[in-house]
Amino acid sequence: MDWWDEFERRQRDKRLDQDYNMPLGPQPWQRINPKSGQNQLKTRRYEEIVATLAEEEEYKRNLHPRLSLEVLFLSTKKVGDLSNCIKSLEDALNRISYHDDRQIDHLNALRLYAPSYPERTLVRISELAS
Repeated sequence: MDWWDEFERRQRDKRLDQDYNMPLGPQPWQRINPKSGQNQLKTRRYEEIVATLAEEEEYKRNLHPRLSLEVLFLSTKKVGDLSNCIKSLEDALNRISYHDDRQIDHLNALRLYAPSYPERTLVRISELAS
């Protein structure tokens, strides 16, 4: 192994990947209600649950400027579009797993409709090379 390979290996080892395995399915982000000026109750409740589950993992907030977010939603029913489901998840993890979702420069997401399996959301947050 040459010095460059060793350097890259050490850089990879310094990364602080965060893995979450949450026992809930996707919840699409809902637009602000024009009458009340608030997000819909389902979205707020979902974000609270995700935030609580993430805080229980006790990861330190990732302040790295460039992050990768990988998500797998297992759902027993078809709900919303994938981009809105990701938005709810990103907002819920703000100030818990990372400072702001603007740090996410890479996104990989998949939603699987699996009626015979329990709903689940798998998340991995990792640092990207600068």
